[in-house]
Amino acid sequence: MKITNQTTVTINYKVSEQNGEVLEQTTENEPVVYLQGLEMMLPAVEEAMEGKIPGDKVKVELKAADAFGERKEDLVTKIPASDFEDASSLNIGQDIIVGNGEEEVIMTVVKIEEDNITLDGNHPFSGKDIVFEIEVIEVHKTTDEDLKAFEHHHHDHDCDCGAH
Repeated sequence: MKITNQTTVTINYKVSEQNGEVLEQTTENEPVVYLQGLEMMLPAVEEAMEGKIPGDKVKVELKAADAFGERKEDLVTKIPASDFEDASSLNIGQDIIVGNGEEEVIMTVVKIEEDNITLDGNHPFSGKDIVFEIEVIEVHKTTDEDLKAFEHHHHDHDCDCGAH
């Protein structure tokens, strides 16, 4: 079956910088499953996957602006440690949800000082030109069961699918 809108796709992938440094990759034992057309992947990646079948390999090279965006220094902010319930439990590299209850974003702890915590709201791959290398493992018509499994993907979350 070919990949089209509303098909459920299982893939293995590797994301690298242009210089070959691997940023993220799946393993044969833990492939990624996504629903084509639900914007669970970057638009350019979904476009490149259209019409592919199991066994196909796809390489997509993206400039930072077309991938996870350019870094925005205004998304880096210093917050008083006293604003956190338990600042001592935070670790550098940890993703935390910050918000007012109505609007929430995921930010990464990048610096911990005695009185302040510095958070970065940029995607970890922002500012990087990247290469996706993808192998299609399985494609099937999306079922009601698939849709239920994907319902949790319509919010910001930390699964590196592009919605961060």
